[in-house]
Amino acid sequence: ARSGGRVRYSLNTFNQSVALGLPPSLPEQIAAAAAAGYDWILLDIPSILAHRDAGLPPAALADCLAEHGIAAGMISVPT
Repeated sequence: ARSGGRVRYSLNTFNQSVALGLPPSLPEQIAAAAAAGYDWILLDIPSILAHRDAGLPPAALADCLAEHGIAAGMISVPT
C-alpha cells in the first residue's frame, strides 16, 4: 500500500506461530518488525492465546506495539 508516496510494509507473524509448533515470540517479532521499518504487523490468534496462557495478556501485547511504534494491521486466524 502507498501512503504519502511511499510503500508501506507489513509482517505476518504466522510464519513463526505456535500453530506451527514454535514457542510464543510475539514481543520479539514486534520489536524486530519495528526495527526493520515495517509499518504493520499481522498477529496470529494462536500465538496471542499462547502468550495469554503463559501470563502475557493481550493488553501487554498492545503496550508492546505502542512502545515500538508499530500497528497491528489485522489479526489472523489459521484455517
